[in-house]
Amino acid sequence: MGINASKSTAEEPQVPSHWNAAQIPPQHGKVAIVTGANSGIGYEMALELARKGAHVVLGCRNQERGLKAQAVIIEQIATAADPGTVKFMQIDMGNLGSVRDFCEEFKKTHDRLDILINNAGIGGGTYTETVDGYELVFATNYLGHFALTAQLFNLLKKSVSSRIVSVSSFLHWYGARVFNEDNIMAKDSKEHGQLGTYSVSKLCLLLFTIELDRRLKAAGIENVTAAAAHPGYCDTKIMKKSAAKNSSWFWWLMFESASLFPPQGAPKGALPALYAATTDGVNGGDYYGPKYLEVYGYPVREDSSSLSRSEKAAAKLWAYSEELTHLNFTIENKFVNVYLSTSIRAQSALAMENLHHRKISVNMRFLAIPWNPLRIQSAYEDGNRWHCGVYEAGCRVGTPSSVQSFSEEFKKRHDRLDLLINNAGVVGGDYALSADGYELLFATNHLGHFALTAQLFGLLKKSTSSRVVNVSSQAHRQIQVFDEDEIMLTSEEQYSPMQSYGRTKVYNIMFAKELERRIQAGGVDGVTAVACRPGLSVSGLTTKTASASSSWLWWLFYKLATYAPSQSSKMGVLPTLYTATGDGVEGGDFFLGLSTSDSSDNQFAR
Repeated sequence: MGINASKSTAEEPQVPSHWNAAQIPPQHGKVAIVTGANSGIGYEMALELARKGAHVVLGCRNQERGLKAQAVIIEQIATAADPGTVKFMQIDMGNLGSVRDFCEEFKKTHDRLDILINNAGIGGGTYTETVDGYELVFATNYLGHFALTAQLFNLLKKSVSSRIVSVSSFLHWYGARVFNEDNIMAKDSKEHGQLGTYSVSKLCLLLFTIELDRRLKAAGIENVTAAAAHPGYCDTKIMKKSAAKNSSWFWWLMFESASLFPPQGAPKGALPALYAATTDGVNGGDYYGPKYLEVYGYPVREDSSSLSRSEKAAAKLWAYSEELTHLNFTIENKFVNVYLSTSIRAQSALAMENLHHRKISVNMRFLAIPWNPLRIQSAYEDGNRWHCGVYEAGCRVGTPSSVQSFSEEFKKRHDRLDLLINNAGVVGGDYALSADGYELLFATNHLGHFALTAQLFGLLKKSTSSRVVNVSSQAHRQIQVFDEDEIMLTSEEQYSPMQSYGRTKVYNIMFAKELERRIQAGGVDGVTAVACRPGLSVSGLTTKTASASSSWLWWLFYKLATYAPSQSSKMGVLPTLYTATGDGVEGGDFFLGLSTSDSSDNQFAR
């Protein structure tokens, strides 16, 4: 099934004439992985990267051959001026469990990845299934590399400038002729065509690479570049191996005959991928191959088939790959933590989503965290119009153990946090204790957010520029006396609903300002702590407080408060949004509207 797609018209830099391995820039300090590195062009790529100073991991299926390649490369680079290092690590690209084990082992010893060359591949042969039940050629040439890239992507993002290079083939043109987007992988021997299966697997690598580039650009990720290359007609022994394992006399003869045509050597066949992996003139989505008829010669930039650039086909392939690998390969840049418990909170997430669609902020991910897990379904249903919202329940802010569980789960899924909005809160009501025995307002409005910030601070530091925003209230101004020896009320006799609420909102500001002072004193770059307040807004807090109060006096007070003139939640959320995203925000600021405000008439709030 063919799919038409327009050809890219972007002007691209040209490859220097007769570019060769001697022109590879120095690679000192870089960490590279080359799959299928024990022979052919994979071996040559690993050799040249190590010769130029990189630490190269040889990803090979066969341990004996991998260790032999490691030893030979070490011997060959010994005479280089300042060589790198090489290390064999076992990986079977046709086995998703092996790919997973490789990634887990690699992450134990490396904190980043600069170059990933998806090179390992096999030719035709009789229909065979992998241990995962997938057709062998498709699984080895494409699916394993999708899984490898997905599981190492966070390490690639940690590099100052990283490259993902997938090695395709000029035969992807034939793959475009036989590709069926509704039946991408052969399910049995009847669907298996030896040339077609190989060609489609190489087309899939191109579809994946170009779609990966689209998603990187959409997410605003500028330090990761995805490109593709092919070796032309090259001496990689694939033809001989395909003939040897083929039970069909016709295809045995075809592969044997093809191997008689004079190929170019593996060192020259490796050049397009080496150029894509190392030089400055490479743009995302570029495709490189030999100059003459896409078969022989030095590397040049080429146009791939129109199908390889089809967004529709690529989207289907991506979804299908996630299904087969059981991986969620999401390309995203910003992680925003938004508490969702009242209408102001909902407007926060919704307004930030609107900013996303106006291209003011790119590809933010929202974790809306209701204090009551039963609310998650309605939040999700409302979120259908938010498009890129991701909603996760399970954090009761007034309970430290719940905060700890949430923080641990968050750290398992994410390698950094860009924005933490400490917003959840409760107002007044009768004196009550949290599950941990603390006064409920103090535990929910301040203590839980203190604990959450402390446990996620390591991830905030990993962001290039992160913010902690504490949402306070105008009620903080009523607190004129502060007893530092009695911060939390410990008895019902001391308790006053409005006074207790106001105290917690003073603590929100004090915490933000003290956190900023400690950030500055500790020389922590990139983290800013600020505070804001929404003003008198429709938030539902007073209605809920009235229904929860057993005192007729406070019930009447809260009921009457609901009739006071107030601004909409859309207006009330603006100080939070500006504080979270505005360019003119400095650490320790306190915002009402779009300008800074004094936090209190008294000095203790500062």
